[in-house]
Amino acid sequence: MELRALDARQGRFTPCEAVFEEKHVTVGWTDNPLVQEALDPQAFVDAGHIGVNVARKYTFADDWFSRHGIERRIELRAPSFIQAPFLLPGTVRLCIMHQRLARYMAERLPLRIVETPFPPPDTRDDAIPHDPRGRPRAAQL
Repeated sequence: MELRALDARQGRFTPCEAVFEEKHVTVGWTDNPLVQEALDPQAFVDAGHIGVNVARKYTFADDWFSRHGIERRIELRAPSFIQAPFLLPGTVRLCIMHQRLARYMAERLPLRIVETPFPPPDTRDDAIPHDPRGRPRAAQL
């Protein structure tokens, strides 16, 4: 299946290529009782969470939870996804993050990864081919 992105200058779609898709997972400290087994939806909602603000904006997952009426109790906000895992050890808080980063950090910190009971859709990063004439071909929306 060919993917396409909107060319902002010409108002038409141009080919693009999916680089990767990323799943969201829930991460907690290895001794957090909430992440010892499958995470119960009510426990997920009741738990304290570490949120992430990138460039002072909420993340895709935050927006998705909000649009679907899933209220999380954000107790702390980290300025980046790379900093959030360092705030989990020794707490019973949870954090929603991308699976690849969660796996990487779980090899370095005492963290456990569990499935998110209300999983947001996967995010996808696309690459748009470069125009050899140096003109911008598309804008990501």
